[in-house]
Amino acid sequence: MAASVEIGGRGVNTALFLESIPDEFFDVTPKEWSFTPGVNATVPIIISKEYLSLYNFGFAASRGLPQISESMIGMVPLRLSVSGNGRQMWLPAKIVGFSSRLNTIAVPDEFMRWANSSFADRDQPEASRIIVETNTPGDPAIEQYMREHHYEIAGDKVDNGRAAYFLAIITATVVAVGIIISLLAFFILLLSIYLLLQKNREKLHRLMMLGYSPRAVAGYYYRLVILINAGVLIGDILLMLLAKHFWSSQLENIGVTPGSPWLSIGLAIAIMSAITAGNLAAIARNVRRNFPMP
Repeated sequence: MAASVEIGGRGVNTALFLESIPDEFFDVTPKEWSFTPGVNATVPIIISKEYLSLYNFGFAASRGLPQISESMIGMVPLRLSVSGNGRQMWLPAKIVGFSSRLNTIAVPDEFMRWANSSFADRDQPEASRIIVETNTPGDPAIEQYMREHHYEIAGDKVDNGRAAYFLAIITATVVAVGIIISLLAFFILLLSIYLLLQKNREKLHRLMMLGYSPRAVAGYYYRLVILINAGVLIGDILLMLLAKHFWSSQLENIGVTPGSPWLSIGLAIAIMSAITAGNLAAIARNVRRNFPMP
């Protein structure tokens, strides 16, 4: 298969390969992605963005040809020469999109099936490569499977997947450590409250003998727990917002867009509310058990 194009009054011809890929694997969805023999003769093509960069900064610069943007390349007249099995046909073509994910020159599956049935010398051409979709990119078992079956992995997807896999492990480890620290803090606070209640046991007993209800006796400790937890929550939120303010620009420089802090704030409020409710319930139970009404 070959392609020809005229740019700046000069004709350029090149041999070409085409592939058809299931639409769900594309990161772009052009409107003109269809081909019907005899009805819609123009062949839509999706190419990798890297190919356009190679042309603009390599081929065009060395040959004195004009550079082309993504919005302009769709207007460039392109012709495909499809030949085989003793036949040849010229078809108009058009580049309708660019993919950052797939390093290929892709056409609709309808065109590929029609071209194979009309020009291929075999009834069913074999697939040239496969696309593997995994739930855990970067899992060492995937790389081992590919190596054992002598599959070659294109591009740097393995390195990216491995980095994502290690990042997921690190994130899970940090979350687990955070949960453990939170549980330890919860029980340490409970222990401190119990020790404080035991220290003031005689005073609390006298208050109960004077007719104070368990709720009134425990009110001081309720307020103490609420104030401590509220102070910790506000301090954590302020530290998070301060860190976000200082790190947002650095993250944006490497292409990472920070998300909204409201989800983290809402989650922190929910967790602290649950911890506070547990503390208050523990105080009430301890007061009723150790200081019964006379």
